[in-house]
Amino acid sequence: MAHGKRQQTWFPFDMVAEILLRLPVKSLKRFQCVCKPWCGLISDSCFVMEHANRAKKGTEHLKLLVSMQPPESIDYEASLKHEGDGHVVASRRLELDLSRYPYPETSRNDLVYIVGSCNGLICLHGVRRVIRPNHQDFILVWNPSTGDTCKLPEHPSFIDDHA
Repeated sequence: MAHGKRQQTWFPFDMVAEILLRLPVKSLKRFQCVCKPWCGLISDSCFVMEHANRAKKGTEHLKLLVSMQPPESIDYEASLKHEGDGHVVASRRLELDLSRYPYPETSRNDLVYIVGSCNGLICLHGVRRVIRPNHQDFILVWNPSTGDTCKLPEHPSFIDDHA
């Protein structure tokens, strides 16, 4: 091969998919911008479910630890370790910065509750303790692996139940 010339090597797409399935979510998020086929694959619901199923294997010791009201930090992937003095130490801490999320301004007076979790997503319910014009309670779905959130639309029955 002549000096300075590079030969491109292409992997079959199914091999690329298998490699991508083994990567952490944060890497996948970055790799979505590599090319359109990768973005399409990583965004595909079947790929997402397969990735989640693989990630679940070997996670039986993971726990969700929450600091109490408001939950400003969530240890989503805590691998609990007991120290000699009886204290429990978590291996990883994720900050929940309420100012980053797509809902009206929050205040320290607002309460945020964890409603539940499923497939790595956490449902949060924000309760306004100080009533302000045009500010309602809110429901968010949060993906702690990516930091993405989605505010769910208001529903009349939700508003009526909490009025």
